[in-house]
Amino acid sequence: MKDYHFFEQVKEIKAKKNLDGIELQVNAKNKAAYEMYCNYGFTEKSINMELL
Repeated sequence: MKDYHFFEQVKEIKAKKNLDGIELQVNAKNKAAYEMYCNYGFTEKSINMELL
């Protein structure tokens, strides 16, 4: 799976640069993306509200 390789590369960069974490933004309406990120170990940090 291509996504897996992307996340592994990002984790390697995080480790090499001794960073605190990785942060992504996900559209809350996109349930598939939300679930994919959860499956890769990301946790929900906050929910941002917007008026369109």
